[in-house]
Amino acid sequence: MNIRESYRILFLLFIVLGVYYPALFADVNSVDDWRMLVDLGDAESIDFRQLFSPSTGFYYRPLLMLSFIMDKFLWGLEPSFMHLENIVLHACNAVLVFFIAKQVCSELTKDNVELPLLAALCFALHPINTESVNWISGRTDLLGSAFTLLALVLLLQGIAKRNSLLVILSSFSLVLGIMSKEIMLFFYPVGCGLLFFWPSLNVPPKLERNQRIKFLLFFSLPFLTGGILYLFFRMFLFSQNDQGARHLSDFPKYLSWKMVSSTFKIYGFYVKKLFFPQPLNFAITKISNYYIWIGIGSFFLALFLIVKRSVASSFFFIAFYLITPAIIIGIVGVTWTPIAERYLYLASAFWSIGIAALLFQFIKLGPKQRVLGALCIIFLLCSSAFITSNRNVQWQDNVRLYADTIAKNPDFTAINNEYAIALIDTGQLAAAEEQLTIGINNPANKNPLLYVNLARIKIEQNNFSEAREVLFRSFTKKEQAHPEVLKMLSNIDEKRIMGGDYANESVKRILIMDLLDTYTLIYQKTKNPHATYRYAQLALYIGLKAEARAAFASAYKEAPADAHYKKAAGILAQKLAED
Repeated sequence: MNIRESYRILFLLFIVLGVYYPALFADVNSVDDWRMLVDLGDAESIDFRQLFSPSTGFYYRPLLMLSFIMDKFLWGLEPSFMHLENIVLHACNAVLVFFIAKQVCSELTKDNVELPLLAALCFALHPINTESVNWISGRTDLLGSAFTLLALVLLLQGIAKRNSLLVILSSFSLVLGIMSKEIMLFFYPVGCGLLFFWPSLNVPPKLERNQRIKFLLFFSLPFLTGGILYLFFRMFLFSQNDQGARHLSDFPKYLSWKMVSSTFKIYGFYVKKLFFPQPLNFAITKISNYYIWIGIGSFFLALFLIVKRSVASSFFFIAFYLITPAIIIGIVGVTWTPIAERYLYLASAFWSIGIAALLFQFIKLGPKQRVLGALCIIFLLCSSAFITSNRNVQWQDNVRLYADTIAKNPDFTAINNEYAIALIDTGQLAAAEEQLTIGINNPANKNPLLYVNLARIKIEQNNFSEAREVLFRSFTKKEQAHPEVLKMLSNIDEKRIMGGDYANESVKRILIMDLLDTYTLIYQKTKNPHATYRYAQLALYIGLKAEARAAFASAYKEAPADAHYKKAAGILAQKLAED
């Protein structure tokens, strides 16, 4: 039975939306999502020049940030719409996998078998992708992969039709993918390899070689020019404070036997996750040393796949190769967890095409294999749909998600903190306090946010003295305190001063002087001019006019143009100068 292509695509979209619809009602995740929404909500204007300019940070993702900015102006950062965007992006990526499989598996699909649809469904339902789709901040993988998969569609079309324009468009699409997530750059060697080895140019050998070289130049041009310009900005304009360059320069210190063993261990873990994704875990901090042997075996399997040169082996090899950036991240440790399921999002697309091609090659061996292959396909899709659906429901509720995460990571204090935040937000203060206490008492604890959130509970209970005591347990000297600790301390002291009944003005003055010291430290650590503005207000309150005038003037000078306090700071600085 030959089903129209449009119906197959509609069926694919229906499956994606049906399985992932619980994400529409998901909480805002406290890891990254909440802070991003607050920062975007506070920004009254957008500097597009700064957005697209290279910076000193580790990441360069202007298109990702542009998508979040559009969320603000289109629907006011409504979480359900932002979750919907992630689901739609995943659905689009599944459709792109469908068209890639259709192009590369033409020989396998002559018998009207649904290999492209199977590949797309394997990708759409793969449980490893639930983190990227459900987590608003995971959009970086979805958006970067969308442009990268589109680049592959255009590249294969360009090779098949000997069309230079399609190859150029493919290159620019990949550039957009890199501007969404930097690691998409690792697809560039894949594109170059396909231009040289993919068997689709039906021209004489000499002309074919010239055509492939021309395509390679067209495909590489944006990377040669844009890459050089980008590196120039990073190396010469930001060389003093470039965090990304600092990480790269530090990489040689990781070169050791331990790094080799870690490489194989991480590699083996990720390969296993592609084939057997369970158990799913939002915060993977430790993996067994036994994965070293799986990694070594997978490495030799990858070498064998190069020699095999079938559709299935080619796409398995690409999937295995695209694990490389995840290994580097795991060794260098630039993210909050060294290992993460979302890093396999793009690799899973190529794995899905490989597994679909392998199953259909197996089915063609005979009638017994056809029955067994059909059973394998049914089991693969049904089990994937079941696991993915359950995981999506788990992601709906932060309490449920973090309860699962902490059960799998009992010694990871960052999860104690996030779990406690979720419990506080649902009014379960006793349970939250228990989680924070467990985290604080952990010998490996170095997380100041545990103290901040425990103080938050004490504030909810109107116990400001205990809240301060909790914060002071996180440092020996006030100058050593974490900025977030200082911010919470200033919040507590503001409430004490403004809400307390201090008949003795000298006592009140001592408290304000201590608070002035706190705001000074906050500014020194964060360079946030709002701390200077609050310092000025309090200084004026107790009659320190000279200090207040200088602080107001400084706050006015350093505050962003859209800061709500900028105008007031300027007026007060001028008025105090006149007095």
